[in-house]
Amino acid sequence: MDSTLYCVNRSIVSGLLLLVLFITRVSSFSTSELGSLQSLYASTDGDNWNWTVGDVHWYFTGDPNPCIEKWYGIACGIGCTEVTSPTCTVTTLTLSQFHLVGTLPVELSQLSSLTMLDLNNNKLAGTIPSS
Repeated sequence: MDSTLYCVNRSIVSGLLLLVLFITRVSSFSTSELGSLQSLYASTDGDNWNWTVGDVHWYFTGDPNPCIEKWYGIACGIGCTEVTSPTCTVTTLTLSQFHLVGTLPVELSQLSSLTMLDLNNNKLAGTIPSS
């Protein structure tokens, strides 16, 4: 086998492997945390939240990563906006005056790294679920 051809093929394989690792890293976000956000959205009438121009809306199709995509009202652990971060977790939810209506879902307690929750001036009933 020609050594030049072998080197080219090896380079292509290495490049494809790096691409797969890059795609995996970008789309890695805890399914339980994503489920928690989706439950919050559904139980508080998310389709009618008070979005403004420029807000990055929440969506749950495909393989979303709220940290990488900088969804409105969500802050994540240090480094989570970088592709190289091994684990991204939600640390802050700030949805004050956002027209949330309903109750907070029990799944909210699955946001295990959540340290700040600001839901002031909404129409919410019930209690904040505990972990």
